[in-house]
Amino acid sequence: MNNETEFCIIEFTVCNISRYLLWCTDDKVYFLTDKNKKVVYFSQKEKMEEYCKKRHFKNPSFVSNNFDILDYHDCNDYLNKWNIIDDLSKTLEIDFIGNHDDYTNLYSKFVYGSNILALNTSGKKYIPTFDKEEKIKIANVTEDMIKVLNLAFDESRDPDGNKKI
Repeated sequence: MNNETEFCIIEFTVCNISRYLLWCTDDKVYFLTDKNKKVVYFSQKEKMEEYCKKRHFKNPSFVSNNFDILDYHDCNDYLNKWNIIDDLSKTLEIDFIGNHDDYTNLYSKFVYGSNILALNTSGKKYIPTFDKEEKIKIANVTEDMIKVLNLAFDESRDPDGNKKI
């Protein structure tokens, strides 16, 4: 990590259980892992803050993501969750369906549906509609988001999600 590394404590809530991970960005974006390439997380925000302080990770920001609520009608929230799972899957070197080429157009709809000022210069709010095929893909992405999170927090499973024997 270089001197310009920025840190963010990210709360992931799944099944009403919160876990706190450290998202890092410098010349790349990643989650902090241990020597065994397992993501470092705590069940209390204060514990993660103590961890950061001990390691001199200065002024981490904080973001909360509740994956018990995955409403694709809120494009900005859904896009943020898609992006953070993308970062987590890349850190863990596991497949995430949202990264597949045939999901690019769907992802773009969420980008435009977020009405980011830099992209939407018309001032008109874009509200995407989704056809049946896209809704199936959204369901696939949503399911895979939870799968990636479960793999991150459950070392008893292999990268395909199968129980280790």
